[in-house]
Amino acid sequence: MKPLETSFERIETKYMVSKTDLHDLIEDLKDYLVEDDYPTSTISNIYFDTEDFQLIQDSLQDQHKKEKIRMRTYLAQPSADSPVFLEIKSKDDAGVGHKHRVLSQSDTITQLITKGWGEGLIKDSFLVAEVQKLRQRYSEALKPRIYISYDRFSLKEKKKIQGFPYQKIRVTLDQNLIYRDKQVCLFADKKACLS
Repeated sequence: MKPLETSFERIETKYMVSKTDLHDLIEDLKDYLVEDDYPTSTISNIYFDTEDFQLIQDSLQDQHKKEKIRMRTYLAQPSADSPVFLEIKSKDDAGVGHKHRVLSQSDTITQLITKGWGEGLIKDSFLVAEVQKLRQRYSEALKPRIYISYDRFSLKEKKKIQGFPYQKIRVTLDQNLIYRDKQVCLFADKKACLS
């Protein structure tokens, strides 16, 4: 089993593709890409923000490095005791995306972001400090605001392409998007969620 990556730097470009073109696109990509180590997954996210979505508004206006703070799971049917990721994403002035993450429990992550508790339970001091900075900036008013999930199909490069400047190419195709700003919870049992 590969060690868990906790820090990433990526340049991301996103496109919308019609379902009618999807099969042809995948066939064309097969000349260069193969299925990833874990090619299919269901990804569920809780994005934390203020009541009036100030964090995402600041991001859209290019303030504060386009930051996002979320809780994420790759399990199709997560439960309250399933491990989940705390992730903070940002983008620098050169357009490079930075993602830092740590595996923890959903209630620990929620308590840390919403109330500032649980620092001792999350061992990544960089992430804890970043959470506390965000809490200070937004007057400690962060809470679970948006639920987004989707089914992902992931591809990676077959081999290094001569003369191509990047070392690791990935293509992910997301479908069956679900969005909610009510009942913002990762779990089928909504009672397992903290408000």
